[in-house]
Amino acid sequence: MAENEDIISTLPNSLLTRILSWVPTLDAVQTSVLSKRWRHVWKEILVLDISDESFVDESFAGDKVDEYQQKIDTFTEFSGFVNSVLALRKCATTKMRLLCNRSHYYSHICNNAVNTWIPSIFSSDLQEFEFQIRCVGLSFLIPTTLNLCTSLNSLSLAGTIIIDQNLLRTIHLPMLRSLKLNMETVVDIKIVNQFMSGCPKLETLEGYFHFGDYSNIHIPQTLETVKFNTDPNGIGFLELRFVGLEANKGTLKYVKKGSLNISSETYLATMLDPLFTMFKVMSGVEELKMHTSTTKWLYGRWRLDRHCLSEVLSLHTLHRLELITPLFVSGFFLSVVQQCPVLHDLKIENRQESPYMLWTEPKCLDFPLTQLTHIQIKGCEGSPEEVDFAVFILKNGKVVEEMKLLDIPADKEKSFEKVMQEPRAKTGLCKVILGKLDPSCY
Repeated sequence: MAENEDIISTLPNSLLTRILSWVPTLDAVQTSVLSKRWRHVWKEILVLDISDESFVDESFAGDKVDEYQQKIDTFTEFSGFVNSVLALRKCATTKMRLLCNRSHYYSHICNNAVNTWIPSIFSSDLQEFEFQIRCVGLSFLIPTTLNLCTSLNSLSLAGTIIIDQNLLRTIHLPMLRSLKLNMETVVDIKIVNQFMSGCPKLETLEGYFHFGDYSNIHIPQTLETVKFNTDPNGIGFLELRFVGLEANKGTLKYVKKGSLNISSETYLATMLDPLFTMFKVMSGVEELKMHTSTTKWLYGRWRLDRHCLSEVLSLHTLHRLELITPLFVSGFFLSVVQQCPVLHDLKIENRQESPYMLWTEPKCLDFPLTQLTHIQIKGCEGSPEEVDFAVFILKNGKVVEEMKLLDIPADKEKSFEKVMQEPRAKTGLCKVILGKLDPSCY
C-alpha cells in the first residue's frame, strides 16, 4: 500500500454518501472540489442538513450596518446555495433539517423562496423533517402538501410558523411517531388536538402550550410522552411519560401511571403555575415517578413554606410513589406522604448529589401511617437522618410489612443496628432488609 494512497476515494458511492450524510450539507457539497471522483458524490446523499448560520458574516456585528440589507444579502447567498442543492441532486430526500434563523427578515422575497423549497422536499420518501424559521412581521404557512409525506415519522416545527387550516382539516400522517411544535407564540391546544387526530401512531408530543390548556389536551392511546415547554426555546419544560389510560378516555385526568420530569435550568418561580396545574390535572394518577429536578423543585417550595405541599399536591388516588432526590431530607419526604392519603408503596432513591443536611427531623412530625405497606430507600449514606427516618416509619407505620434500606456502605452498617432493635407499630412481623453497597459499582 502506497504511503499517500487515497483509500477513502476507492469506497463505493453507497458508503461515501452515507458518510457525507453525517455532516452539514455545505461541507458535503465542498467535497466536490477534492477530485473528479468526488465531483458528483454529494448529489446522491439522502440526508440534507442546511442552515443559514454558515452564511452570516459576524464581522459586521460591531459596525453600523443596515441590519435589514445585511440580512437580505445573507439570505440571497443562502437561498442561492439551497436552490442549487435542490436542483442538482439526483435522488429523493429521506431526512432534512432546514434552519433559517439568522438571515430571514421582513421580506416577501424570502418567504417566496422558502415556499418554493418546502413543496419540493415533501414527498412519500421523506421520513424526518426539522424546520426552524424566524422572521419579523411574517409567519410561514405549512402547506397542505405535508400530507404527501406518508412515510414521515418525525416532524419538528419551530419559530414563526403557523399551520394551514386546510391542512388541519385533511391532516393524515399515518407513520408519524414524533411531533414537536415550538412556535414563537403559544400553540392553541385545539390545533394540537386536530393535528394529532390525523396521526394514528403518534408516540411523542412536544410543544409550547399554555399551562391553562393542559386539561384540554387529548391524549391518543398510542402516546407515551408529552413534553410541555414553558418557553418557545424549550429551556423550561415539564415532561410526562405515561402508560395506562382508561379505555376511551383521552385526557391527563385519566392517566394512571406517569413519570414526571421538569427543567432544572429555570427559576423555581417560573415553573410554579405549570407544575401546579399539572398536579391538579393528573388527579387520577395511581403510580408516579418524580425525577430529581421535580423533587428538587418541590423541596425548594417546601423550604420556603412548609405548608405549601397541601396546595401544590393533590394526589388523592396515588398508590405508588417513587422519588429520585439529590439529597435525603426526611421531613420533606414525610410532608409529601401526608398529601397522599392512600399511598401504600414508597420508593426513595438518594442520588447523593448534595451533602445531606439536617432539616426537620421525622420525630418533629407526629402522625400515624395508616396506609403505607412497603418502603424502599436506595443510596443509603448511613446518616443520622436516615436512621431516624427508618425508626419513625417503624414506630408509626400501622400496616408496614417491609422496609428495604439498600446500598449501605460497609463502614455505616452499624448505624442501622438501632433500626433492627426498634419495636414495630404493626402487630405481627414487619420485615426490615438491609442491603450492602456493592464495591464493584465503584
